[in-house]
Amino acid sequence: MKIRPPSKNDLYRLANENHMELNDEELEVFESLMKPMVKSFDKFFSIRPTNGSSITRDVSILDKPSCREDPFNAIIRRCVVSGSSNGKLAGKRIGLKDNISVAGIPLTCGSTVLDGFVPDDDATIVTRILGEGGKITAILNMDDFAYSGAGAISAYGPILNPHNTHYLAGGSSGGSAASLYYDYVDMTIGCDQGGSIRMPASWCGVVGLKPTFGLVPYTGIVGADATIDHAGPMARNVEDVALLLEVIAGNDHKDPRQIEFNVESYVDNLSKNISGLRIGLVREGFGLKISDPEVDTSVRNALTVLGDLGADIKEVSIPEHRDIGKVIAWAIAAEGGAMGLRENGVGYHSGGHHNVALANVLGKSRITNGNDFPPSVKIMLLLGTYLNQTYRKLLLYSGLGNQV
Repeated sequence: MKIRPPSKNDLYRLANENHMELNDEELEVFESLMKPMVKSFDKFFSIRPTNGSSITRDVSILDKPSCREDPFNAIIRRCVVSGSSNGKLAGKRIGLKDNISVAGIPLTCGSTVLDGFVPDDDATIVTRILGEGGKITAILNMDDFAYSGAGAISAYGPILNPHNTHYLAGGSSGGSAASLYYDYVDMTIGCDQGGSIRMPASWCGVVGLKPTFGLVPYTGIVGADATIDHAGPMARNVEDVALLLEVIAGNDHKDPRQIEFNVESYVDNLSKNISGLRIGLVREGFGLKISDPEVDTSVRNALTVLGDLGADIKEVSIPEHRDIGKVIAWAIAAEGGAMGLRENGVGYHSGGHHNVALANVLGKSRITNGNDFPPSVKIMLLLGTYLNQTYRKLLLYSGLGNQV
């Protein structure tokens, strides 16, 4: 990437944007000083750091399945990526949401904005899956850049509900849920910032888990906001979810989101006695205008079963819970998501691994293909940029950012 030194006109414009005034002498001096500075950037940009997490494996990219083979539009592309021949996931076929990097397989985030981008490294969880014998068989459809909870706005078309294709699968990890109704996908990975694993799991009738924050490394996955990004397992049953969580969880020094975790045998934990386990039932989560009474009843019935097995069920009140979706979540997503996207998905000078190839492609594509973003991403960018430029990181300074 050849860097052109700024001209006097560039410096004049940049000074105005940074609320400064430069006289003619300053412009002359700054222009001359910046030429050797900028020249040094050419060498800097030739440095190509890598994640170093890709393992030896076989990779084949297959055609997108036909509508007959994929009636729910859950699959963006079929593939075969094989690593170890044995391990905890031996014989398991895994589908990955289209924001998870697999070296040599195109990644688009369900969008035309990243069309043509092919990662050169695996996400950390992909390395772990392949190392434990899992075989990646599908890249899964998702809402365009994950900014929807319905499964309706992918550039590849809406993701349909397996129980009734007149309905949606939920989002943004809709493909990760709907593809579990195909016999060539045993487990999937979804990603969740505000319900994007939990909603499609619920709508499609599969099991999905949003893990404890930081338990599963997010390295090599395109996120929305580092404070709310989660990657988690989805499957047809609880045991498979527990098994996949065992494989993908654990410390990764490349991910600054993480703290130290001890990974348990989650499968073994399923057979443990739950007597004395304390479960809180949030009163404000039920009986809402948008609630489905049958869902409320189903959740309460499940809690009754857990109570009969020895769990201690207590109803608690969190009045702020009613404002999460309307007030707190959108405030975080608007500014955090906008700044993350404007900084090409990596931010500035933060710890951990930076996907340089993705940052370069995203940085160029959001300028050249910005009109291709869906309305939900456009309004997030507009509002988030407005808050940042006009009120200077309002959420952070309010103190709320440290509480959620």
